[in-house]
Amino acid sequence: MGSGIIPGKIETQRIRKTEMLSYKKSLYGVDIDLGAVEIAKLRLWLSLIVDEENIKDIKPLPNLDYKIMQGNSLIEYITPETLAKTADPIRTILIDQFNQAKQEYLSTYESGQKKGKRDEINKLIEDIMIYDKKRQIAKDKLWIKYQEKQQANLFGEDNKQLAFGGLSEKEKEKLNQQIEEFNQLKSLSPIDHFEWHLNYNEVFDEKSGFDVVIANPPYIGEKNSKDVFRQIKKGNLKNFYQSKMDIFYFFYHLALNLVKNLGQISFITTNYFLTATGAKKLRLDFKNRALIYELINFNELRIFQSAQGQHNIVSIISKNSNKKFIAKTCVTKKTGYASLIDFQNILNWDDSQSDYYQLSQENLYEGEECFIRINETTKTGSKLQLLLSKMVKNSKPLVDLCEINSGCDITISRITDKHLQKFHGGFSKNDGVFVLSAKELKSLKINESEKLIIKDFIKNSNVFKYYITLSNEKLIYLKNKDDIEKYPNIKNYLLKFKKILQDQAKRYEEKYSWYALHRPRKEEIFTNKQKILVPFRNKTNTFGYYENPVFSSRDVFYITKKNDENIKFILSLLNSKLIYFWLYHKGKRKGETLELYYRPLSEIPIKKISEEEQKPFVELVDQILKITSAENYDPKNPPQEQKLLESKINQMVYKLYGLGDEEIKIVEDKI
Repeated sequence: MGSGIIPGKIETQRIRKTEMLSYKKSLYGVDIDLGAVEIAKLRLWLSLIVDEENIKDIKPLPNLDYKIMQGNSLIEYITPETLAKTADPIRTILIDQFNQAKQEYLSTYESGQKKGKRDEINKLIEDIMIYDKKRQIAKDKLWIKYQEKQQANLFGEDNKQLAFGGLSEKEKEKLNQQIEEFNQLKSLSPIDHFEWHLNYNEVFDEKSGFDVVIANPPYIGEKNSKDVFRQIKKGNLKNFYQSKMDIFYFFYHLALNLVKNLGQISFITTNYFLTATGAKKLRLDFKNRALIYELINFNELRIFQSAQGQHNIVSIISKNSNKKFIAKTCVTKKTGYASLIDFQNILNWDDSQSDYYQLSQENLYEGEECFIRINETTKTGSKLQLLLSKMVKNSKPLVDLCEINSGCDITISRITDKHLQKFHGGFSKNDGVFVLSAKELKSLKINESEKLIIKDFIKNSNVFKYYITLSNEKLIYLKNKDDIEKYPNIKNYLLKFKKILQDQAKRYEEKYSWYALHRPRKEEIFTNKQKILVPFRNKTNTFGYYENPVFSSRDVFYITKKNDENIKFILSLLNSKLIYFWLYHKGKRKGETLELYYRPLSEIPIKKISEEEQKPFVELVDQILKITSAENYDPKNPPQEQKLLESKINQMVYKLYGLGDEEIKIVEDKI
């Protein structure tokens, strides 16, 4: 086996006894959880004995203390480039001392001596980190001035501001940041980071990196874990940070940093990164530094019973570059739980319910966002590509014709367990903060002026095709510029949540009034007379219609016309089968669920035709809206009359976009 590393959760498999001897030279692993590290070592030992008939033949497991290690694998501070043969004598001495201490540690068996040597190693790592930091800013005049005064003992830690005399506020901020970074390096625990290029320096000295990197990293979004991401941004992966990303993207970047040229990387993750807004840097890194060998999208097929909400993909890539190299891709249509046979058939490219493709590297990526398309939507000359191209011809993107906005970014809708763990007060789980039930609203005894900021509210589950239902809840719509003193009953109610709301603003790293919505948006978005409403996530294209004022959180998008466009004509197209087909192939998906955010909505191609040509579409929409206005209308079970009208619209849309019988069949078969 070649050198391999498993960042993230360590997974080991039974390995033939004849291969065990290579462990001490080839297998490496890092995990932040000490339990996972110890279990990995135990499983390696069990793989030695499981097939051994004679206990006397069992060999001891090699010392894995510097092979399977504990640490935060995403945070590295020591600059990899300077670990190469360096002309810096001080750094050379520090690294030599580290290597000697490491060898002494590995040859020592007495626990007290091992602990002392381990402490010495940790101190050397800290010294190298701090020395690196000093070298980075050694030429900075502010830092030189600060160091000179510190060495002259002109001020102590309590009066360090004496060193700031004559500096501008910007210079003071910069110097404070440098001091803070030094203090943080000194306060780090050994498991708060992992110095790959130092701890495993033999791999980089002898082979310039690992041959194989394997991982099933954690899936954590940035929204509720800003502190975790804030720490990563201080290490060597900081340049890969992007807003709205997932933590597992960093593991891909790390793998490409650690693997040698032509080395192999195999990950199992969620499939969101293919088109996620926050994954642009990851896709660009793939495009620039990697060859995609295989992408196996399990879609709605569950392969981990303990992670039911995930939509997994296996990615096999290599650190290399070749635009013409052919990637093998797969999308399965299976659902439920994957059996071993299912799994083997899919991986062997031999499953009747899975679609298989072969695409060059240049055909994998689309547009400025570098969306990764694993079917044939970008393959020149394919039926799918020709059909989608026909839809764009003589069309305009929706964003050219309409305004597209999300609902309010509500600071906190209701109290959750996380709030209760951190804060205490006169509140309980599920208490409304900005979103109130009818009972909660009644208890406030609001006055007439306060009624003006209490708004009708909908959730994404209230939106249906051509129709919406109002939620039983109401929204407190307060903007940053509003004077809270005008609303005494609302103020008194929100005061008990003040600490939570202030903490939320701090987490957002933004400044706004504690009582205001994070981003309330422009009020006219919600009060517009004619508006199309869209749930941000749905199994099909679902575009509702409403004329009265109604507010929502950001899980609903609002489409309103810019100029003289007929919003009902646009509504008829958006709810058609053909636009579903477009969104399925050119938009964003979570498994088989459409994700209808700004970007995929903005790119929907809308045929620009005359007002006279639009009339037949508008008349059919008016008939549907008349049906939906009935008192006993059930949006979950629309009448047959509505279905027939929608079918007529579908046929008219096919004709409008110039589809032939074969192309219509492609769309209908998909649906």
